[in-house]
Amino acid sequence: MDGNEKAQNNLANLYRDGLGGTIDMEQAFYWFSKAAHAGQVNAQTSLGDMFEKGDAVARNYLTAAYWYRRAATSGFFIGQLSLAEMLEAGRGIPRDDVAALAWYTIASHATVNPANQYYVEERRQAVEAMNALAGRFSTTQRSVAQYLVIHWVVGYDLPDRRPPAPAVSVSPPQSPPRPETTKGEIVLATGTGFIVNDRGDVVTNNHVIAGCARIRFGLNGHTLVQGALVAADVGNDIAVANFSLQQAKTASFSNTIRNRPGDDLLVFGYPLLGLLSTSGNLTRGYLTATTGLKDDARYMQISAPVQPGNSGGPVLDMDGDVIGMVTYKLDALTTMKAIGDVPQNVNFALKDSMLRLFLDRHAIPYIVSDHSASLAAAEIGERAEQFTGVVVCLKE
Repeated sequence: MDGNEKAQNNLANLYRDGLGGTIDMEQAFYWFSKAAHAGQVNAQTSLGDMFEKGDAVARNYLTAAYWYRRAATSGFFIGQLSLAEMLEAGRGIPRDDVAALAWYTIASHATVNPANQYYVEERRQAVEAMNALAGRFSTTQRSVAQYLVIHWVVGYDLPDRRPPAPAVSVSPPQSPPRPETTKGEIVLATGTGFIVNDRGDVVTNNHVIAGCARIRFGLNGHTLVQGALVAADVGNDIAVANFSLQQAKTASFSNTIRNRPGDDLLVFGYPLLGLLSTSGNLTRGYLTATTGLKDDARYMQISAPVQPGNSGGPVLDMDGDVIGMVTYKLDALTTMKAIGDVPQNVNFALKDSMLRLFLDRHAIPYIVSDHSASLAAAEIGERAEQFTGVVVCLKE
């Protein structure tokens, strides 16, 4: 109860198994949740199992897969086995036999204590599942899965299935980056995006890149680079494009749940490009409400000023971690006509939980931080400009 995640996991096991008393699945769920959020891999796997089976909580395969993936990427072989099973079955996440084979293989290589019969049995299941799935694969499919296994790094999701592209050589230009066009190209829109992993995947709003013939991205002081769309969700207004910027810094998501009205936050972005500063804008505000319009739980309301071009930019807590993405604001003229008053700084951001579910669903890796010390706003801004850039949508 003093915050020790191992003790919390042990206590959860006692409640789940009824050791020393009666079985109490609600208490087990509570303590597994506490330990899982603190990074305890056994608890993450157990929590995933509870969501998968619907024990003391509504069955939710997507959330189960999320917790299995947290444990798997941290190197826990039971989480890897459980995630592989969901990938093979397409339960909660898109079916992906190649990724399943990779995780089965990684799990089968785990070193376990022979005295721990449960671990021995779980590894045996991983080996059997690996052999059964590999037996149905072509030589090419097995080669791709083996590539993922060889290049997997603890702490990250499986790598891209293509060999990494050469790092892009970037150098500060003589002037700040601007939307550069060639003959026949038309700029449809500009927005903001932020890098979430070391292979150069950039998160932004879908409405920023919708209808683009070409997408370009540039950090402050770096050349604009052309990229390609990886995945999009029109309903939640999320898009990810890859720009192969392996040397760039990456954003990190918050590992704490503390979205409380009144919490300080920062927004970094590139609003009104060509009119305001081309080196990026940092604005400060606070969390106004934990829901969006009409209590839409996907969003939170923020008071930090945003302008056209801020769309897709990160909302950061005072640890410098992402807690949301700027998505929309109340239209001043429309609202004035409706209620006779002009709204002031009524802006909305998609919550980081929605972003992470999207990234998990598409197997896009990202970093979760355990930061706990507040930073100065200026320091957060300096960090943000290293992973936040301009997104330029072009039409030929």
